[in-house]
Amino acid sequence: MFERYCFEHPQDETRRVNVGAVGYLVAGLAGSLYVLWKAGWAGFVAALLPHLFMMLALIAATGVTSLILPGTQQLAVLVIGVPALLVFQSIYMVRIISRTYTDRGWIVHSI
Repeated sequence: MFERYCFEHPQDETRRVNVGAVGYLVAGLAGSLYVLWKAGWAGFVAALLPHLFMMLALIAATGVTSLILPGTQQLAVLVIGVPALLVFQSIYMVRIISRTYTDRGWIVHSI
């Protein structure tokens, strides 16, 4: 589920970009900013709107549901829902990074 990737430039083997376990953690927490750092502006543009939707979902899961749900159900949303949203965001952001590099013709190695 959390595959490590190594992206290698097709003509210059010294240019490599790695995404590992820490990358998934940062992608889950920072979203499109991590994509900007790893993949540049093309990836950032593709990741911005999904990242904003995910932030709205996190705000709804934490803030809005606290006004509607009782305490035990709110705890379940915080314990199950928020980590699930962050995992989904991290996987999606790493896929955007992977797609950005493959569109540029880089070689992708799954480690």
